[in-house]
Amino acid sequence: MRSLFLGLGGLVLSQTGTTQQNVPSHWASYARLVSNQFQAWLSDDSQPDGERLLNWVGAGFAPPSIVVQVWIAADGRIQKIESESLGDSVMDDTLQQVLTARPLAEPPPRDMRQPLILRLGLEALDEPAGEQD
Repeated sequence: MRSLFLGLGGLVLSQTGTTQQNVPSHWASYARLVSNQFQAWLSDDSQPDGERLLNWVGAGFAPPSIVVQVWIAADGRIQKIESESLGDSVMDDTLQQVLTARPLAEPPPRDMRQPLILRLGLEALDEPAGEQD
């Protein structure tokens, strides 16, 4: 069983000059929630797009990290994602599909500026044998 590790490498809220050092704590908490949700979705090998992307990352084709800009609707739906290229247009489309297919578990804070910008570390990890389903 493989899982995909996505690290929240950085948080910046665009068009404001806001950096991770002066981001309100509830914005940073929400960014961690989004990062964790993305990690779960991208590690879900029961979905064809997730499995395809996971296998591609596991084969060593992905860059070590990418930056994604995420616009989130008031109801938690992902409205739009812009990201650095993975270096493969099919995988870029697959990433978009996986990250926009379902709503987030929680809506964004009302006062949070958008887009939310995350640096996602991409690394496929093999789970220890005892943790497989």
